[in-house]
Amino acid sequence: MQNRIPKIKNTELKIVASAGAVHYGNGYFFKPIKLAQFSAATTKTLTRLPRAGNFRWHKPWETIKPIDEHGNVDYMSYSGFVNAVGLSNVGIERWIRKYYRDIKTPEKLIVSIAAENLDELLGLIKFTDPLDILAVEPNLTCPNDIFCVDQWMTDEKLFIETFEAISENSRHPIVLKLSARQNYASIAEKLKDKVSAVSINSVPWDIIFPDRISPLERFGGGGVSGRTAKAFTWGMALSISRVADIPVIVPGIWEVNDLERIKKMDRWNLVPSIGSGSIPPPFLKPLKIIKRALRPL
Repeated sequence: MQNRIPKIKNTELKIVASAGAVHYGNGYFFKPIKLAQFSAATTKTLTRLPRAGNFRWHKPWETIKPIDEHGNVDYMSYSGFVNAVGLSNVGIERWIRKYYRDIKTPEKLIVSIAAENLDELLGLIKFTDPLDILAVEPNLTCPNDIFCVDQWMTDEKLFIETFEAISENSRHPIVLKLSARQNYASIAEKLKDKVSAVSINSVPWDIIFPDRISPLERFGGGGVSGRTAKAFTWGMALSISRVADIPVIVPGIWEVNDLERIKKMDRWNLVPSIGSGSIPPPFLKPLKIIKRALRPL
């Protein structure tokens, strides 16, 4: 089972970065990690037009809070994050002009997109078709976006039909992004022949901490990521990997030993991913994780 290698197209997936590690694909100026260090990387979610969302660079901690395993805000010994960024982004056209054209290895990019209806999603697909990228990931399950919750996350039939339509109209492979709020294993099984991989969104606050008020309650509660969410996201990944014979991107990598823990799950299609785990100090920690993941077997 372990002899098989998870791939999208012909790209071997040893470790994947999320937007928490590489932003729009170009990295963050304050982090020592870049796209070239990963097998693949998912961009920050892009919409048709620029979107303000909730995030503001002059007060970033208003919508992103470091938390411990009990959900307490803890800036010193945190084990994860809750965020309610709300899909803030520059819009896909500006991203292509300002970011994509300067990325040296765009063929590693998984471009994340979001829209309010199928027609708009297919319009975004037309922007991605000419690009030299690895895949497209429609983000219809963001816990920080009310529209996603009200439409696709509550209508499984519509969700599946939407991904089928996207798959049929895209030149690139599609990554299926699922939420802990969905019947995720069933959806993955039904779409496994239409998509090339599965990824997992941050976990809604109320699922992990049903009896606690979120520090981001005024934004809807937010989504939890990192080690704090691992019991949920890793359980999801394992369940999905058993019913869908395609790569399953596992979030929540927080330390080097997590790579060995995933390996011990004995599923060929589980792929480690680092996002918020690139934030914990010291900054050399994510570099060690990346180096270990890319080490020859």
